[in-house]
Amino acid sequence: MVIVVSMIVAIFVIILALSPGQGMTDYDYRYSKAPSGVVEPTTVDSLHGSSSAYFCVRNDGRSKSISLIPFEPFALHEIGRFDLGVMPLSGAAELEIEIHLDGNNDGKYSSSRPEDARLIISAARWDMTRKPALREWTELNLMEMTGRTLSKDPALVGKGLSWSGLLDRVGQLEVVKIYLRLRGANSSCLVDRVRMGEEVVSFEAMEREAIKRSKQRTYGAGSTMTYYIVYANNREDPGDVTVTEHYPAGAGLVEADPSPDPGTNNRWTFRDLPPGQHGRITVKLRMSKGYAEVDGDGQVSGTGMVSVRRSLTTRKDSHLVKNQVTVSGGGINRTASAPARIRSIPGHTLLMKESGTGDYRSEEELHYLGTSIRASRSFVARSSPIVLNLTRRRIDLSSPWSSETYAGNDRMSDEFLQRHHYCPRLNLSSRAELRSSKSMLEIQSNMSGLAFSRTSAEGRMLGFFGIGDLNISTRAEARKSSKKGRKPPLDLGCLCQR
Repeated sequence: MVIVVSMIVAIFVIILALSPGQGMTDYDYRYSKAPSGVVEPTTVDSLHGSSSAYFCVRNDGRSKSISLIPFEPFALHEIGRFDLGVMPLSGAAELEIEIHLDGNNDGKYSSSRPEDARLIISAARWDMTRKPALREWTELNLMEMTGRTLSKDPALVGKGLSWSGLLDRVGQLEVVKIYLRLRGANSSCLVDRVRMGEEVVSFEAMEREAIKRSKQRTYGAGSTMTYYIVYANNREDPGDVTVTEHYPAGAGLVEADPSPDPGTNNRWTFRDLPPGQHGRITVKLRMSKGYAEVDGDGQVSGTGMVSVRRSLTTRKDSHLVKNQVTVSGGGINRTASAPARIRSIPGHTLLMKESGTGDYRSEEELHYLGTSIRASRSFVARSSPIVLNLTRRRIDLSSPWSSETYAGNDRMSDEFLQRHHYCPRLNLSSRAELRSSKSMLEIQSNMSGLAFSRTSAEGRMLGFFGIGDLNISTRAEARKSSKKGRKPPLDLGCLCQR
């Protein structure tokens, strides 16, 4: 699974291929490119299809390899068949198979641990510098060849061993990685698919840009993500292949090539796909920014216990999305996925709450859009004891009034906060407007109790603390100027009277 990033476009490559018996390949592999050599896909016809892997070691190189990694380790003795195809192209070289074996069930190989071992088989040798030969494909059965084992444990070491002899030494160890390695400077060859038991690894000829790698795994909401799904039929007979795409939540299909099956937007069926035939599906998705619009107003009045909290935000937290693809054929289903993280989106937050016991009357209006918030509220509250009647008992309650109003704008780094506590009476009205280019909060209160206010914007701060019978008028407004080099205007004001 590989990811390509271009601007805000994320490209995922999911390779799933059919094999006889068990259906799809259960190995991952990595192409590579360096000044000393290259391993890359090619569209040269092979023994079993129309693609293969091209190995090349340049003059200053010694070897070049490709690694095959099983998704789950398995015991070496479970391989019932082990073969591949090779076509020598140039130079004096050797194609070597190296298998890393884990002996302590930790899923890893280490040359320093006596429990682990390596198995090496010389699959093919040629010298086209002295005796040019025909460039033709040869199918190699590795289980008919001899090999050697290396380990820190002398009991696991051997050379010139047949396949049965190799199994006697290391057959119970688990395969964790397999290398196909070309040795010899200024040499090259082609390698056809590798068959291990009922699993087949085919080397698909994807576009060069689709095999580049990137460490980036995060993308902006609203960006386009392109998935390349490569499928293949590695069976001996023609067969049907069905690809089903499970789109991430919040993703919408932009386009797909080829088009999905009629009546669907996520399923492709390929009938009677010839042996060795492969293809690619390109799917473009766009992640939603999750906009919503809400308008509302309300009133409430009465006597009792009150606890009201209103919290609105346009912020979008970072979250993980996962594309999942299922390929089915021959009665077998196999699934792979490609995760990506969507970056958080800065926004605005408005919090308004009040609580207490006694008489309470409130009115409010609200307008919420995905990018802005407008709200106004007013309430009159007087504290008095109340009786809360329950089924088998009554509770006497008496609580002074308190309130909190908070407005924050991530894009402009503004924060406005005002609190009131221990108030026998509290009359308050507020108005707020938050959007990407403007922050405004206006509060007027007539109260008896404790008041605290703090406003910070553009590096400036205004605050106050008061106790007693107070009339407080607070206004804070900041705007972002559209003119480059001009400081945005800032209005901070507070009037407190006894």
